[in-house]
Amino acid sequence: MIFTGYLTHAELAYLVPCCDVAIIPSIVAEAGPLVFLEALASGVFPLGTDFAGIAASIESVAGALPAADAAPMRLSPDPSRTIADIVAKTPLALALGRRHADRLRRVVVTRHDWATVAERLAAELAALDS
Repeated sequence: MIFTGYLTHAELAYLVPCCDVAIIPSIVAEAGPLVFLEALASGVFPLGTDFAGIAASIESVAGALPAADAAPMRLSPDPSRTIADIVAKTPLALALGRRHADRLRRVVVTRHDWATVAERLAAELAALDS
C-alpha cells in the first residue's frame, strides 16, 4: 500500500490506472470530487467516505452493481471509524474491483463523460426550441 498525499491531475492520469483500489477518505464536504469519477473511469474500485459529494458519487454508480458489492464503497464518515472501515473493506474491494472494473468504467463513461453530458445538454436545449 502506498499513501501518496496530494497529487496533481497530470500525475493522477498516470497513477490511477495502475491502482487496484482507490481510497478516498475525505474529511472535506466536496460537492463533486472528481477523483472518485477518475478512479471509476480507470476501472479502479473506489472506497470513499459516505457523505457530501462522495456519497452522491457512490449513489450514481451503486445501482450498476449488486447491493452487496456496492456497499464496500462506503467508508464511515465518522473519523473514529474510517480507518477500521478501510482495513476491513480494502481486501473485499480488491476482489470486487477485478470483477467489476469494466462495468464501473462503462457506467461512469455513460453518465459522466463530458461528451455524454454535452450531448444530453444539447438535447435538452433543443427540446426547449420545440
